[in-house]
Amino acid sequence: MRVMTDDGRQLDAEFKVEVEPEVSLLSLVLESSSGTPTSTDRIPRNVDYRPALGLLLSRLKQRDATLVAGLVDSERTAWLHEAERRFFAEPIRLAEVNDVVALRQRLGTLQGRVGQAPGASGGGNKTRRIRLRLLVPGYELQDAARLEADLAAPAAMSAAALSGLQEGHGFVETAVMMVHVPQTPAALLNLSVGMESNTWGFPGDLDIGQYEYVILGVGASPRVQLDEWLNGSATLYVCQAGAQAYRATAPHMPDEIAEGRVIWRTRIGIEPLGRIDDVPLGSDGPLSLHASDALRRSGTQRGFGRTATTDMTRLFEWMGLAPEPIGQGVPQVPLSRTRPVIVPPTRNRRSRGRSSGAGRQVDARKRQAIEQHAVELAKAHYADEGWEWEELGKPYDLRLTKPGAERHVEVKGTTGAPTSVELTANEVQHAREFPDVDLFVVSDITVTGIAPDFSASGGTVTVLADWEPAEEDLRPTRFEYRLPS
Repeated sequence: MRVMTDDGRQLDAEFKVEVEPEVSLLSLVLESSSGTPTSTDRIPRNVDYRPALGLLLSRLKQRDATLVAGLVDSERTAWLHEAERRFFAEPIRLAEVNDVVALRQRLGTLQGRVGQAPGASGGGNKTRRIRLRLLVPGYELQDAARLEADLAAPAAMSAAALSGLQEGHGFVETAVMMVHVPQTPAALLNLSVGMESNTWGFPGDLDIGQYEYVILGVGASPRVQLDEWLNGSATLYVCQAGAQAYRATAPHMPDEIAEGRVIWRTRIGIEPLGRIDDVPLGSDGPLSLHASDALRRSGTQRGFGRTATTDMTRLFEWMGLAPEPIGQGVPQVPLSRTRPVIVPPTRNRRSRGRSSGAGRQVDARKRQAIEQHAVELAKAHYADEGWEWEELGKPYDLRLTKPGAERHVEVKGTTGAPTSVELTANEVQHAREFPDVDLFVVSDITVTGIAPDFSASGGTVTVLADWEPAEEDLRPTRFEYRLPS
């Protein structure tokens, strides 16, 4: 295949995209150049090597590709070990490259050094046959021919491929945040509480882009080369995105409570949908290669989330769930079809002081302090709106009255994110039967003091007016068991 410029001119440079099944990657192979248009001693070949490489890199950058590895692939270097043929060590995400021309020049310089004797003079051959191993969002191993055609064609001809809507191709790429969780007891305890309280956090103040799902992975060590990573496996916790990133003010995770301070300052809401054990991280697994590499990179960067795209319908198939399309083709699974997600216990895990449910505390007095603080904030909120209030507790928390009007309020408090809350059957039934019910949620509540004297303060208020819980948004988390007679 030859590359065509955006103005329709075909460059004299041969390339191809092929599958490397042994490393579960696609590879772009650019043939070497020799001679010039004016050569008299040999036939010129691939004389547009340099502009073709630059154009291919630019088109790969448009697709948010990552150069996983670069190898000199010539006959003269075939006898060298693969590690000796590599001309750059770390993956290069092209979206982070500001100057593609400078990158092309640097790759030329680096490949020229491969196979040179120690102390050799000169820069070596900079237009050799090279192999660039790739991760390209929207292109899996079976898409080698499609990627090759898209890279060869002018931009206008490959617009359909860029959007992932090329005729006959059924994937839907969805934005996800990939998070690697270490296998330490403290990290796994945080993961368990995060699954129960629908909350996750990152150190520092972060600006996080848009994403639809959060996928947390535990298992394979991330500090390896990508090809080794792709041969590993991990346990994946698949969550729908809840509350978008916010700055936490209240200790919530076990390590935060133990130290009495906020450690994970940037917090997000998550709605766990399922756990998949022993998932292959390569092309035979449910993740795109782009998402798998993002999970690896998260692990090398203190667990900071890394965004990527993947086909969520494939993940849901692995989970045994049937998704439904929502806005712009993003698949979604009703919460009612899922079960609570449990993190397997470890021998070193401590249970004391753990939270449970939507920030619900095991300590009854701490839980009472959180709930009462939320009720007091609700009273003040509705009093400012001119309502008279009466505190009831059951089957709802507040009865509001105005001349000719009555409204009921269910109040919930949590130290975590405003993602989901626990409801009793009576609370659900009342919200469905009474016409005017509000759900008043206070999240990120700070709790201080020592048992039994706890004090709650702060928090962020979320009000759902005229609330009626839909069946698809409810998930059973407890059972009543009838003893045998």
